[in-house]
Amino acid sequence: MEYSGHFLSNIAQFAALLRRAGLDVSVSDSLKACETLAHLPISERQTIHAGLKACMLRRPEDQQVFDEVFQMFFRDPDLFERLLSPLMPQKPGEEEDQRPTPKRRVQDAFSQPRHVEEPEEPELDMDREGSSSLMELIGQKDFEQMSSEEFRLAMLAIHDLMLHLPRLDSRRRQWANKGKADFARSLRAQMRQPFQAGQLVHTKNKQELMPLVILVDISGSMERYARMFLHFMHGLGQKHRKVDMFTFGTKLTHITKFLRSRDVDLALDHAGKAVRDWSGGTQIGASLQEFLKNHARSMPLARSHVIIMTDGLERGDVTDTKTAMERLHLRSRKITWLNPLLRYDGFEPKARGIQAMMPHIDELRPVHNLHSLSELARSLRP
Repeated sequence: MEYSGHFLSNIAQFAALLRRAGLDVSVSDSLKACETLAHLPISERQTIHAGLKACMLRRPEDQQVFDEVFQMFFRDPDLFERLLSPLMPQKPGEEEDQRPTPKRRVQDAFSQPRHVEEPEEPELDMDREGSSSLMELIGQKDFEQMSSEEFRLAMLAIHDLMLHLPRLDSRRRQWANKGKADFARSLRAQMRQPFQAGQLVHTKNKQELMPLVILVDISGSMERYARMFLHFMHGLGQKHRKVDMFTFGTKLTHITKFLRSRDVDLALDHAGKAVRDWSGGTQIGASLQEFLKNHARSMPLARSHVIIMTDGLERGDVTDTKTAMERLHLRSRKITWLNPLLRYDGFEPKARGIQAMMPHIDELRPVHNLHSLSELARSLRP
C-alpha cells in the first residue's frame, strides 16, 4: 500500500486537531483511517468525511465537533494562522459551569499554535497518485535523524510490516490429502463404515507459531531506537500470541501483558509506567541472568527464537554477560542480535560487551531505520 508524505501528514494533523478539541483519537485510529482512505475515491469530499468519521468518531455527542473540524481543516489549511487571534474574554466573576460548546472546542483546537521549532508545513493535498511510498520517503533515514513529524509517520508505517509469522511443525498431526500414511486412523475410519471399500488416511504435522522472546535495551544510548521498536513489538504482539517481551536497562521488566492492548497509545502508556529504568544505565549481564533465573523456566526456549536489541555497550565486568549468553545460546533455538551500531560502515566489535556476546549469536542485524525493521519482519516469515 502506497502513501504520499502529504497524505499521511494530513491524517496525522487532522487527528491531532481532533484530540485538541477533546475527541479520543488514537494512533490506531489514524492508521485505520489511512488504510480506509486508500480504498476510497479521494476526489469525493463526502466520501473522505464518511471514511474518517467511521474510523475516528467514537461518541455520538462528538459528531458536531468532528464535522466542524473537518469542514474548517479541509476547506482552508491556512486557518492555523488566521485563528490565532485571542478569544473573547469572559466577564469578571463569570464562571463556566457547563461543558464548552462544540464551536468553542473547535476554536480552541485551531487556536493552539504549533511549536516554534517545527518547519513550515507544505500545502495540504489529498492526492496519492504518482507519489512515492512512505518506505521510499523515509525508509533509509536513521531514527535519530528524523523530525518529530517523520517519527510519527514511521510509527504509523511500522504496523503494516508484520504480515506473516514463523511457524514450526508440531508433534500433533492433522488430516491431509498427501503425506504419511496413518494406519490407525485408516482402521478406525473403516470400522465406522464396514460395508464400504476402505481408503488409506494420510496425515501431516500441524503448523504452529514459533515462540518469540524479545529483550530490548532501553538505556540512554538506545532510547530513540527503543521507542520505535516498542511500536514494532506492539504490532507483533497483536498477531502473535506466543511472544514474550521484556525491557532492560539496570533491571529487567516483563511488559508482555501491557502490549496486548489493541490501542497502541494505551499499551505504550501502561508499559511506560511499568518501566522504571528508562534512559538509564546498562547492565546486560545482570538482566540476562535475571531472565534465565526467573522467566526462562516457564518458556519453551528450546523451540523459541530469541531477539535481543542492544548496542552491547556494557558497564563494568562482562563476565556475567558472557556466561548468560552462553547459557541462553545452549537453551534456545536461535538468537538474533539487533544492533543500531551496524549502521556505521566501519563498525568493529571492539567493546568488551560486544565481544562477549558475539560468539553466541546466530544472526546479527541492524535496527536503525524503517528499512532495517522491514528486513527483520521479512526474516521472521516462514
